[in-house]
Amino acid sequence: MAECIFQVLLGYVLAVALTKVTTGSFSLRHSCFLLVGSLLAVWGASFHEAKDVYWQLFFALFLAGTSILLPRAYFADITPIQHLDAYLAFCVAVENLAIVLLLLLGGLVNDWLFELCGAALLFLCGLPILLTWGFYVAERGCPHADAVAAILHTNPSEAIAYVRDALGAKAAAVLAMALAAAAFLARLAMGVRLVSVDPAMLFSLCFFVVCSLGLLYRTRENVLTGPVYDAKTYLKGQEEFRKKRAERKQAMNEIASSMEWRDPGVYVIVIGESATRDHLGAYGYTRDTTPWLSSVLQDENMCLFSQTYTCFPTTDQALSYALTAKNQYNERPLETSPSLLEVVRAAGGHTAWLSNQARFGAYEAPVTVIADEAEQQVWTNSYSDLARMDFYDEVLADRLKGIEIQDRMLIVVHLMGSHNSYINRYPSTFKRFSGGSRRMDEYDNSILYTDAVLKKLWETAQTLPNFRAMLYFSDHGEGIDEGRMHSATDFSWGMVRIPLFAFFSPSFAKEKPEIFAQVLRSKDKVFTIDLLFNFMLGLIGIRPEGLYEPENDCTAVSYDANEERFRTLLGKKSVAEDPVHRDVEQAVN
Repeated sequence: MAECIFQVLLGYVLAVALTKVTTGSFSLRHSCFLLVGSLLAVWGASFHEAKDVYWQLFFALFLAGTSILLPRAYFADITPIQHLDAYLAFCVAVENLAIVLLLLLGGLVNDWLFELCGAALLFLCGLPILLTWGFYVAERGCPHADAVAAILHTNPSEAIAYVRDALGAKAAAVLAMALAAAAFLARLAMGVRLVSVDPAMLFSLCFFVVCSLGLLYRTRENVLTGPVYDAKTYLKGQEEFRKKRAERKQAMNEIASSMEWRDPGVYVIVIGESATRDHLGAYGYTRDTTPWLSSVLQDENMCLFSQTYTCFPTTDQALSYALTAKNQYNERPLETSPSLLEVVRAAGGHTAWLSNQARFGAYEAPVTVIADEAEQQVWTNSYSDLARMDFYDEVLADRLKGIEIQDRMLIVVHLMGSHNSYINRYPSTFKRFSGGSRRMDEYDNSILYTDAVLKKLWETAQTLPNFRAMLYFSDHGEGIDEGRMHSATDFSWGMVRIPLFAFFSPSFAKEKPEIFAQVLRSKDKVFTIDLLFNFMLGLIGIRPEGLYEPENDCTAVSYDANEERFRTLLGKKSVAEDPVHRDVEQAVN
């Protein structure tokens, strides 16, 4: 008994020391989890005939579980003491339950089947650890709610494409190592045997399982699972956006008199995907990836914005802000912020949405809810993921010709653009670039193809009755120059530097000369894409009370162009910190 008490206290002290060194703090309340975990570990050993085998298996599993703390320390990620204490106890609870399952399995099957099933069980237990390490390697940072939400929005084929692009051959090597480790531990577990099978022992074992399950439940929010719980909150907010649709419509009806769309006109917004302006020839990139855009820069009706940033480097967040009254500079809740399409319809206009992207299913993103407001919808991609598609983006130019045009209309065209895998985004005839890395060449080819698609869309848009303007922007960029993609965890400025241009019809400049002149004056000012809502309202001439913000409308003389106010990462980072921004400012001035 004395030896057991000593072991429990020793385990507790060592765990407290680990959390103290890791976080620099101590919580007596939360360290109770560590004490219970140490007690259960020592108690678990008492059931086993070969205690040395139990402890070998226990510590091997414990080291695997706690290995995810090493990268967190490297990335200087702040870990609350309560989450760390909970996680260590959580690991103990999971291990105890896994070892009990192995005990039961050993009494039911022969050796070779035990090894197979045991390896599968241990691999499944370690899968969250493996995924966490995969995220560390791919994104060079700690998992967060946005990443988990993106995973919940994905599917197997898209996930495989991401792993292939982000990790390459390393993914197969790590997976093979993980399976080998699981097989090794399963063979080690063959030495785990109960001391006895009498009723008293079985009753004690059952009570032990109940206690372990209780600890598992009490420590369910920890370092490993925290991002999952945060993602649930995020997804709940998305669900609220969907549920508040009727409430937003009612609000629109109440202020309809202040936002009548008077002047006829058709406006087209083209939304790109994963295009950083750093790789557009029109912005000075060394490769001629935008022959069409570069050729029309001198057109008096073209306005290329030089300092545009996305508000966040993922599609859902960026477009949720760009297409609604919500932005980084107001306090309006997203779920009650009317979308641009809702405002246009309430003002008497008509709407259409054409997309070559997948339509999300299980978790309706705000972008999908916004698109559903369109009276005419065209979804060309029948796949349920972004890894595959039925057509290349140019099909949207053909589908645009089939839209029933009204006098007052907003049309949104959503491209697949440069979404990974890049090589899947363009036909073989656009395989032009070579000599760089494979991913860089494929990415630039996808930008080249998007330029050709934009040319077709522009040519088609000009034929529409009452056409006034076409705007193009990308939802976010890509950290391609650093070998990254677009995770906020592994942030680089290329992820948020995006292209934006507005191409007007000759009639627009004649009918709205003051607005046209103001847009030209604003093209070298900083602009974040979450202000697109106000930009479009200014162009169209709709200014609803309580929604329209003139200080955030670059078509208005009251536009606040003070560079110090502009943010990205949903307000967490100042655009003024971008070294390229400073270079552009010097060039302009």
